[in-house]
Amino acid sequence: MIVRSLFILTLFTPSAAFTACRNDEIRPPTARYELRGETALDKKTRLEWQRCALGQTWSEAKGCEGEVVGLTWEEARSLETDGWRVPTRFELMSLISSSCTPALNSIVFPGMEEPFLVYWTTSKSGRKVWMVNFRTGTVRTYIGKGLLAPVRLVRGGRDRT
Repeated sequence: MIVRSLFILTLFTPSAAFTACRNDEIRPPTARYELRGETALDKKTRLEWQRCALGQTWSEAKGCEGEVVGLTWEEARSLETDGWRVPTRFELMSLISSSCTPALNSIVFPGMEEPFLVYWTTSKSGRKVWMVNFRTGTVRTYIGKGLLAPVRLVRGGRDRT
């Protein structure tokens, strides 16, 4: 496995960490997921997610442990195997609530740490690739497929755009 530091993502990830939702919005609730140790089945979308980012390992006692791995987009795509794949932007967006900070349910997906909160998708727009920010719940395109970013793999579903 390729291990690299993720220093480039700090430029668009705020440093202060806190948890709050505007307008009393609720993140996708824990009950929406069937937790299966290292994976979580989203009962709404029928997608099965790895609960830890690449580089981390699952521990029943502690959740996700270890350091998040930064990969280029091509490296992330090369790890697709046994049905596991890099998600589309719409699949990754299904996990977030853009009015909450962080925007991801940390019970279902523990071990999320600053500045490693901007994740690859397979979705492209011309030469740019879409990325999802789990802290802010925002989505935007980046030209640099050579950037180092984390990935959370998924399997199942039909939306591959």
